[in-house]
Amino acid sequence: GWLKKIGKKIGRVGQHTRDATIQGLAVAQQAANVAATAR
Repeated sequence: GWLKKIGKKIGRVGQHTRDATIQGLAVAQQAANVAATAR
């Protein structure tokens, strides 16, 4: 029923959040590498 629908929505949001977090970490890692190389 509607509970399952809401659960699916929350799951999708969680997936997006996780993807964004992983992407953000990757970008931060790259920036750290660039900073280390620039020194």
